[in-house]
Amino acid sequence: MEIPPGGNAVTFMPVPGITPVGMRVLGILFGLIFLWSTTEIIWPSLLGMIVLGLSGYFDTINQTITAGFGNPVIWQIVMMMFFVSVLNAVGISEYIVYKIIGMKMARGRPILLVTLLIFAFYLVSALANVFAALFLGWAIIGKIADVAGYKRTDKPIILLMVFVTGISEMGSAAFPLKSWQLGIWNAFSAATGTTPDFLLYMLVAAIIGFVISLVLTISMRAVFRADLSKLKALDMSALKGGVNEKLSLIQKACLILFLVMIVAVIVASLLPPTTPLKLVVQLGTTGFFTLSVIGLYLLRMKNKPMFEMDAMIRKEFRWEPVLIVAVILPLADSLTSDKTGIVTVLGSIVYPMLSGSSTFLVIGAIVFLAVLFTNVGNDIVVAFMFIPFVLSISAQAGISVPLLAAIILISSCVGITLPNSSTIAALAYGNEYLKAKHMIVYGGYISVIYIVVATIVFYFINVALML
Repeated sequence: MEIPPGGNAVTFMPVPGITPVGMRVLGILFGLIFLWSTTEIIWPSLLGMIVLGLSGYFDTINQTITAGFGNPVIWQIVMMMFFVSVLNAVGISEYIVYKIIGMKMARGRPILLVTLLIFAFYLVSALANVFAALFLGWAIIGKIADVAGYKRTDKPIILLMVFVTGISEMGSAAFPLKSWQLGIWNAFSAATGTTPDFLLYMLVAAIIGFVISLVLTISMRAVFRADLSKLKALDMSALKGGVNEKLSLIQKACLILFLVMIVAVIVASLLPPTTPLKLVVQLGTTGFFTLSVIGLYLLRMKNKPMFEMDAMIRKEFRWEPVLIVAVILPLADSLTSDKTGIVTVLGSIVYPMLSGSSTFLVIGAIVFLAVLFTNVGNDIVVAFMFIPFVLSISAQAGISVPLLAAIILISSCVGITLPNSSTIAALAYGNEYLKAKHMIVYGGYISVIYIVVATIVFYFINVALML
């Protein structure tokens, strides 16, 4: 630190290669990381808008606000929050879970049943909401304990609760078109100048999610010696209770509209700008999200609105992801700009350290560091920070740029070991049946399994993409 002559302001010692504006931007970044990790999300994000507007990267605070809230990704997040609120309200999450674990092939097969159970909550978190997956997961696991004859404190039940917590956190990044994940995705796309590859991303996420679900299930018996024998005769009818096995008309309408929206977004992302289907490209993600929400409002049954949209939205809408993404977008732009020199300096530091290393080791290092920092920091912050870090070494390491988005986003959503790692981790530490030792030991085990599985999966997919 140094005090400039004739002034009282305290500034960071300059780093060769990083401009004065870049040093101020770094100071803002570290300050926000500290505040987000130790206080809350909303007021530090608002403060970040102000100080970034005074950093010299933007000429005025109004420009910073325009760069954040004027970005279409904010509108996309709001639209997706509207849609997810309806998915949760009409019971889609419960239907998905019970449909998956109720498969005939899982009856009498505890390993398969538990694998499907864990993966079901991965899907619910991906398609609906991470909090819906978590609370629904704990509730269903409690029912399993009661029906199968376990105590809530028995090892199999504790393991299931921790594993569902971890898989729900991972699943939140499996579908990158919602909440803060969409903001990180957009920031990554802007920094690389690439078109998002949703199909590749979701394929990679699905593979990793299922493999980890299987490995965690096998670990319950092979590593932790949990007794799963009581699940062989699990009474599914008693477990389901009053949950309808068939989709209602309202649920069908919601699911069809959701699937149409997803297909349309994927098609729009794959079409070239010169396509005859120009309207599809013009609508893009923002347009199709908006049309889908309008569709929810217009759907009627017996001359009445099919969904009580206003009540559903008030229950589910959260300002935190909107505000943190709004400040992350202009901050990410400044971190990766030549005006600050940060990416260039990072590359000059990191590349010699990894020079000569194989692509496998570089991918493993990125995954390991992302998981490590997420567990001691915060998932949103780590995902954001890793954009300039990864870009500084990806080209030299021979890593596919579209795959990097999956590596960053999914790896930064494996934080459940410590209460500050993520909101989900904080909720788990507040669960009456889970103790700190459960989260540290079993949560840490999830992190290790993820690092191994993800590194292998990412590597082989990267080999295929680079052919």
